[in-house]
Amino acid sequence: MVKKQIKCGVDCDGVISNFCKSFSERLRNHYGDHLPLITKRSQVLNYNWHFYPLPAEVIDKELSETKNYPEIWDELEILDSSDFSILKSKLFHCGRKIDAYFITSRPEPEHDVMTTHKRTTNWLSKHGISNPQVVVGWNKGEIVKALRIQYFIDDKIDNCLDVARVNPECKVYVLDYPHNVFEDPPRNLKRVYSLKEYVNDIAEEYDSLK
Repeated sequence: MVKKQIKCGVDCDGVISNFCKSFSERLRNHYGDHLPLITKRSQVLNYNWHFYPLPAEVIDKELSETKNYPEIWDELEILDSSDFSILKSKLFHCGRKIDAYFITSRPEPEHDVMTTHKRTTNWLSKHGISNPQVVVGWNKGEIVKALRIQYFIDDKIDNCLDVARVNPECKVYVLDYPHNVFEDPPRNLKRVYSLKEYVNDIAEEYDSLK
């Protein structure tokens, strides 16, 4: 008997890639190396980066301009190499029939011939994901619905709430950050403290299927 296939969705930045480190490196290069380097999730106090010791208008401008700096996206580091290795081993290199999608809302560049989809695909391939399935879009609730995804993880609470609302049968996970604390979450939203927890839940459900 063929096991039922499991479909899962994984956000990129803030879940598998360390955007915060790359972005803070850019800020330090432009505004002074006295500024803090952000390397850990515990340092990210709010999603819009207004915790950082620069004027809010400067932060907003720099965030909006990241789409035009391909080096930020090309040189992103893995957020947690141990967790990412577990993701690869349990979802891709184990013989399990798990259909994984990498769902990102990265902006499209204005002056670059390489699309966000292609750049993200290249980055994942460079880090050992063969033929990654990449989806680019802002409305993650509808993306998850269209793909019939059963598991989803993100660090942005608005995305998680949207996916949970549109897809009440989807098991939604929020990766813990100071900026995504939320009271009274919906029944299908679970907080986890590592990507490994999410991956292990998927692998355990797959292994339990007859």
